[in-house]
Amino acid sequence: KLFAAWSGTGHALLLRGRQVIRCSEDHVCNREEERRRLSNAGCQLIQDLRGVWWMGRPGNPELAWARQQCYEDVAGPKSFLAASRGFGDLLLKGPPYPVLSASPEVQVIDLCPEDWAVVIATRGVFAVLSDQDVANACWDVMAQNGAGPQEAAQVVTQRALQLGAKTNLTCIVMKLGWTKPPL
Repeated sequence: KLFAAWSGTGHALLLRGRQVIRCSEDHVCNREEERRRLSNAGCQLIQDLRGVWWMGRPGNPELAWARQQCYEDVAGPKSFLAASRGFGDLLLKGPPYPVLSASPEVQVIDLCPEDWAVVIATRGVFAVLSDQDVANACWDVMAQNGAGPQEAAQVVTQRALQLGAKTNLTCIVMKLGWTKPPL
């Protein structure tokens, strides 16, 4: 069994043969169930002009208006986040309104003999690469070229950079020991 626990953005992928199985879903305010949870916690939710949902503490009407107009936070700690869960941003976790949570979601996946790798990557990677793009890069490196998981992770981040990703680029590839990538 694979136990995937996550809090925040980024994805965990299971590579099964030439298929990819997503083992996590981003914790973002665009998810309706996350907005419901945040609203129940007393969070202020706003939607900007591009349709992106943001969350923050209540009581900041000027900052809420600026975020709604798609202005970025220019100085100091973030006032509003598109992520609905995460480890950082301590000012959004404390009293009087602890609106950001690091409580994870957990998914259990039954593994099978065709499973050959697990990939964990951050949102910067998935901003420009699909799940299948990441799986294909790992397959190219490990099955076609005979290289290892470290080289596969490097290729994934290099491809993301080539496609214009700018920040938050981390990738970890873990080879499962019982099988090789399919040819």
